[in-house]
Amino acid sequence: MRELLEEAVEALRRTSFLEAVNSAYASLRKDPKAWASETRQRRPWEGTLLDGLVVDEPRARPEPRKMRPTRR
Repeated sequence: MRELLEEAVEALRRTSFLEAVNSAYASLRKDPKAWASETRQRRPWEGTLLDGLVVDEPRARPEPRKMRPTRR
């Protein structure tokens, strides 16, 4: 039960964080000057996204989580 509660709290924390980030970006996009500044700052980093990987190269996929048996 404890592990289940910890996982639920972590999922809620992550969801809340991502919602806050999305809201902040939405606000930023409403201000044309601020958004232009953001895109200018991000532009140099766009060339590093693949870090030398070939576009068709397969990316590693995370291992699926193993389900733990439920205790009763």
